[in-house]
Amino acid sequence: MNKKGTRNTNGEGCIYNTVAKHKRKKFLPEECSICKNCKDRSACNNRVGYEKCQKCEDCKTECLNYCDRFYCYDRNQAQITINGKQTTVANEKKRKDAVSKKIETEAKVHTKNIIEVVKKIGTTKFEAGKIIQNTKDKDQYHYAYIESCESFQKPVQKVTYDEIQDFLNSIRHLSQRRNR
Repeated sequence: MNKKGTRNTNGEGCIYNTVAKHKRKKFLPEECSICKNCKDRSACNNRVGYEKCQKCEDCKTECLNYCDRFYCYDRNQAQITINGKQTTVANEKKRKDAVSKKIETEAKVHTKNIIEVVKKIGTTKFEAGKIIQNTKDKDQYHYAYIESCESFQKPVQKVTYDEIQDFLNSIRHLSQRRNR
């Protein structure tokens, strides 16, 4: 069971259809069909303001034709999981557009460059007690050197074997043990 209070989607996110309701500045003169047929108006405070009864909350199609209190739009929303929380990344008319925006945003969020990965590993090792403060400080110097290398500014997936080998050869002088 998901204990964080968010939807359990196993990290892949979701795409769903919803009706977006935005308040009108002024109510239209004729009531919508749901409100006309309503017997109990206590939930909406007798239609004063924008409080909605359960029938209005659950309305998915009638309000698209006519609603006197809200502008209603049929929307396709896409959500992805970022740091364990569901985040809406697309609110589009067409499902195809929502899917493409979701995929594009996922690629941006989950793609990191090598320096970000290396720093995260270093922080994790320090917090786990596998390295001491002196090692962490020395690593900061190395991170600055790595950041200056243009090959490692692009996403990890696009770095080639040759680029890594060239970089390792270029930092051989930083090694504590020198070849004799």
